[in-house]
Amino acid sequence: MTAGNLLLERQSAIAEDLVREEGKTLAEAKGEVKRASDVLRFFGSLGWGATGEVLPSGLPDTTITTRREPLGVVGLITPWNFPIAIPAWKAAPALISGNAVVIKPAELTPLSATHLARALHDAGVPAGVFNVVHGKGRVVGDALARDPRIAGLSFTGSTKVGLGLQEILNARRARVQLEMGGKNGVLVLDDADPQKAAAVVAAGAFGLTGQACTATSRVYVTPGVRDAFLEALVAEARATPPVTGSTAPRWALW
Repeated sequence: MTAGNLLLERQSAIAEDLVREEGKTLAEAKGEVKRASDVLRFFGSLGWGATGEVLPSGLPDTTITTRREPLGVVGLITPWNFPIAIPAWKAAPALISGNAVVIKPAELTPLSATHLARALHDAGVPAGVFNVVHGKGRVVGDALARDPRIAGLSFTGSTKVGLGLQEILNARRARVQLEMGGKNGVLVLDDADPQKAAAVVAAGAFGLTGQACTATSRVYVTPGVRDAFLEALVAEARATPPVTGSTAPRWALW
């Protein structure tokens, strides 16, 4: 809870660093810091309820109980597009469950994860419980996956890298959770309102500089509404501030 409050107190400074290293707008960066704060506060409140259950038994004089126990040390590998929110929502449930964390943030966005570490440290998290290791994914990520002290690993990134990590962790029977790449299509049918559909598609594609894993990347439009939708989408695109460099979304329209 305290760490979440500290993120809010430092929201402006953290957001400015996030803009510099990731590239999203200041308003979106501030929103992401707020989200990270909300995540820490939410999971902090769950610590009071981290208990087991008592279950009915079909045998006489028998009680069945479950108990929640921490894994031990959990490794986290996070991407650059949400450089403080994703570390927060991976780390918070691990920490409140009693695990120590070693996080490897994206090398392109090191400051955001450092801000999270400072907030947790200043909130009183003991030394060695939350650890940040910077470096190349193929070096640090591989080392985390192979280290026998890492009882579980959570990864967000490309499909190729994720499958490679899964193979390593499965071989030594460690737990692994993967969030990998995908393509996000929108289907616009003849009975759709072209203006509303275009607004939704534009928001999904251009928001967060098009760098969200759920960003709209393709649109399938039926013939009856295609021309009207395309006209509306072009208008939405023209009204959107330009994104330079490789961050602009690539479009496919059928």
